[in-house]
Amino acid sequence: MSPSGFFLTSFIAPILGATAVSGLLFLGRKWMIEHGFSLWVVIFLAFVVTFFIMRAVVHYFVALLCPKCGNKTAYEMDGISSRFRCRMCSKEF
Repeated sequence: MSPSGFFLTSFIAPILGATAVSGLLFLGRKWMIEHGFSLWVVIFLAFVVTFFIMRAVVHYFVALLCPKCGNKTAYEMDGISSRFRCRMCSKEF
């Protein structure tokens, strides 16, 4: 995957995942209301938590193609957005 593809994945995947979880919770709205849960608070919290979990999953598990060695072993660097380091050759790009 290229860095631009990684950016799109890290932007779109958390939104889609959080929307799917929120939609599933909305389907259970009758049960939540009957048991005294505040529907919109639960959906909002689920959206936020799922968004950050999905962002972390993309950050740690989606590999990029290294331009130097050609292996899919480059991952986003911690603390620096849109900077990547290959685990095989240690090149930063």
